[in-house]
Amino acid sequence: VLAAPTTISAVHPMSFITLRKEMAPAEDSGCSKITMPSFKCGSIFSVIMIIITYCLVDMFDTIGTLYGTASEADMLDENGDPVDIDKSMACDSIATVSGAVCGTSTVTTFVESASGVAAGGRTGLASIVTSVCFLLCLVLTPLAKLVPACATAPALIYVGVLMLQGLQKVDFNDMDQMVPVALMLIGMPVSSS
Repeated sequence: VLAAPTTISAVHPMSFITLRKEMAPAEDSGCSKITMPSFKCGSIFSVIMIIITYCLVDMFDTIGTLYGTASEADMLDENGDPVDIDKSMACDSIATVSGAVCGTSTVTTFVESASGVAAGGRTGLASIVTSVCFLLCLVLTPLAKLVPACATAPALIYVGVLMLQGLQKVDFNDMDQMVPVALMLIGMPVSSS
């Protein structure tokens, strides 16, 4: 049996990583051999910039989510900062790295957690129950595909309305507060973020 080389290019606008995969002969263990990525034009600088970009995006996303969720749970200290934010950031970074090592999509905190906190989930028991429900849903995934996307829209709209509650605390007479908030409110839907 001949070894058939195939090339898989990473799906990225810069598309600078090319993975080469060689199929193993039939008498081998059946596993394919994947060689190390080769970088076109020696663009290790591009790889470092992308890693830094993703790290910053994840960090600011997590900080914003922590502030919003802690505000909803009344868990802010006298300075308006979340209590034990360093522990929360360490937990998120460990989860993100663990997810990347396991090859899953990004593991991070989600602002949808604010709806759980608003409903009273603050101790972690709600998270455990939610994870058990997700495990049960693995079996029911084919049934979930039968539900049309328009049926899930009300839940997403509700979460969006909960996210807008933080606007009550913005002083719209102060330009230092109003301009960043206005840019965020315009930028998020325009950039599909």
